[in-house]
Amino acid sequence: MSNEVQLACFKVGEEMYAADIMLIREIILCRKVTRIPNAPDFIEGIINQRGKAIPVIDMRKRLGLEHKERSRDTRIIVMKFQDCKRVGIIVDSVVKVLKREEGDIQAVPRIAKGIESEYLSGIVRDGEEMVLILDMERVLTTTEKVRLGEFSEQ
Repeated sequence: MSNEVQLACFKVGEEMYAADIMLIREIILCRKVTRIPNAPDFIEGIINQRGKAIPVIDMRKRLGLEHKERSRDTRIIVMKFQDCKRVGIIVDSVVKVLKREEGDIQAVPRIAKGIESEYLSGIVRDGEEMVLILDMERVLTTTEKVRLGEFSEQ
């Protein structure tokens, strides 16, 4: 018997991505981010969320996409990572929640190339569109997680 999985779908560039909804703590409007000196380029900085400093990653930069001005649809998805506290990811828009059986999730094809393919845990169909499921634990290296954990504790 298969288990149901709920995936939060969001756009980054032209592609539809998804993450397990159980990792998401909240989705907030994009706001001013305080830069962190000497942080990697894809780390936008930190935000203050209910008195806690939360590091924020720009998913466009992390996936190697060109810069785009933020719009009213831009959101920060606050997620819980295993090795650090909470981390926000900036996405172009949040679209919907998909409910699928675990068996509906396909493995990432071997032909998938590029920096983003290493961050994927699977692919699922939504009508005619393929949704790329991000493995959020692989989006950051262990060293990056440790550094982000340090930022979030400050």
